[in-house]
Amino acid sequence: MYNAIRTSIKKFSRENRRNLEPVISTLESLSPGLEKLLRRKLDLLPEVVTFVSTPLGNKLSSPIRMSTCFGRDQVSKAVYYHGWSAYEHPLLALFTAAVFLAKDGLFLDIGANTGIYSLLVRTIRPSMGAHAFEPFPPVAKVLRDNVALSGFVHEIAIIECAVSNVAAIADLFIPTQEHGLVEMSASLSQTFKSRHSEIVKVPTIRVDDYCLSYQQNISLIKIDVEGTEDLVLQGAIDTITRCRPLIVCEIFNTSKTWPQMKMLLESCSYRLASVSQTSVRVCNVPDETSSNYLLFHQDEEGLVQRTCHLADLEFLV
Repeated sequence: MYNAIRTSIKKFSRENRRNLEPVISTLESLSPGLEKLLRRKLDLLPEVVTFVSTPLGNKLSSPIRMSTCFGRDQVSKAVYYHGWSAYEHPLLALFTAAVFLAKDGLFLDIGANTGIYSLLVRTIRPSMGAHAFEPFPPVAKVLRDNVALSGFVHEIAIIECAVSNVAAIADLFIPTQEHGLVEMSASLSQTFKSRHSEIVKVPTIRVDDYCLSYQQNISLIKIDVEGTEDLVLQGAIDTITRCRPLIVCEIFNTSKTWPQMKMLLESCSYRLASVSQTSVRVCNVPDETSSNYLLFHQDEEGLVQRTCHLADLEFLV
């Protein structure tokens, strides 16, 4: 009975959003906590949410504004309701610390999705240019909307391409869409998900080719490409060797991707460190308990230690 009533209320809320929104929005000035509680109970997110502090608690130089896609964007929904620690904790805190401490240069957001990493870079470190790569057109549209909402149309470059080891046209495999959320698992790897709703042709580019157009140092890279991390590194090895950026990377399908990644990292004197809830641990192979890693040049261990300390994470060698 309770569930049926709650479902009816949610259905009524969605159908009468235009009438309910002014009433709920009024609560924000009176009691933000009550407003969020009511929105969560009614499953009625605002169309746009605003974040004014970093995952480390620092005040942002300018607010981040993101579309919620009416609750379909998992990132903005989680952070709005529960704070930064509700999304990819502690990776966002570690990334924020890396942005504060990174050398001057550009940030490459490879697999940008709806843009939270690029938006953080632009608000935390305005002098660091952000280049966001997102190949799936519907998600790239949300990314562009978020960049515009935050006022960074001219500050964040958006490249609607997949990043790989060749410049070509490739198949992007889109998982089945029954979840109803903004897609976060599109991949150039056919085996990353067992079932697909469609296959989209997308252009691919290499980091090394892309960076030929820029004379600036590449100081920070984030790689989130759902199982083709090895291909990204193959196409970026000259840039990595030249610039020695700190790399935040998700690693999946390790049996297939790790042998090639290991060889590439060793060729440019890079080390691997697994990110857990409380620590960053240097390791020789990916840890099956984690999918998040730092990749760093062996001479930059001091920078990694300072980054971990700022994020309140223990650095273990």
